[in-house]
Amino acid sequence: MWKNANAITMIHLANKILVGLDLTAMDDLILKYLFALTNAMDNPPELVVIHNIKYEIDEDVSDLLDQPLDEIIIEELRQKLNTYLPDYQGKHELIVTQETSTIEALSDVIKQKSIDLIVFGKKTSFDGSGLTTVRILRQHLCSLLVVPENAPLQISKAVIPIDFSKNSSRAYNMGSQLQSGKRMEVRVIHIYHIPQVYFPYIPVKPITTGMDKKAREEYKHFVNRNKLNSKRLDCHFIDGKDRTVVKAIVEDAREQKANLIVVGSKGESSLLGSVAVGLANYQMRIPVLFVN
Repeated sequence: MWKNANAITMIHLANKILVGLDLTAMDDLILKYLFALTNAMDNPPELVVIHNIKYEIDEDVSDLLDQPLDEIIIEELRQKLNTYLPDYQGKHELIVTQETSTIEALSDVIKQKSIDLIVFGKKTSFDGSGLTTVRILRQHLCSLLVVPENAPLQISKAVIPIDFSKNSSRAYNMGSQLQSGKRMEVRVIHIYHIPQVYFPYIPVKPITTGMDKKAREEYKHFVNRNKLNSKRLDCHFIDGKDRTVVKAIVEDAREQKANLIVVGSKGESSLLGSVAVGLANYQMRIPVLFVN
């Protein structure tokens, strides 16, 4: 069922990673996960750690500080990095910005530093303003890895849902890269649904068989059209039944004990795919990599 990777090979996700920290307890979990992620990569990526000050500090408050606030925050970020990524071998840079819009701050840094991947935490119980995943996705800045606060600190099994769109081919290619990675197992899936108009007039079984056959034919066209290497990866075709596509993806990932979901950020017909939005909002422990 799973394609098993060579245990001595490493994965490649990005050359430059932007890590968003907000000085809450979530930062500790993000950096622990980042430690596991970078240890699994073929070469240590360049890290850019950013914190954005969204509000202007009153002069009376500034006068009470021993040093400028941005310098205090830089030192805090440095301590966190030294604690969770000691002796990090790759280049790293600490940045503090002051913008009313964190998205604008991110956009500027991404362009200036040629960032490939953003890593942010997803909060469900921690205090802190954080960033809205969907708002980041709508900007299409670059790929985004969202790490829930209770995510497992392990990167070994990935589920790649595809809908045969162009953006799916990017997620598929990412799966192919992960497949050749360190102890990485990859499972590609396609969820199909029987059109509701057929019920209850036509027996379900023959329609299900027909939908499965159609999906397999579309998969072949998808592979050929995008010149994908399908030898590394098998695709599993799943009847969504009465579940949403998002719920079917999450349930499959849980059944397979996956610890990563990789999906294209754009859908077949929309600027931001409904599946991407659904996964961004779904409460689960599994990190999601949105491939731009």
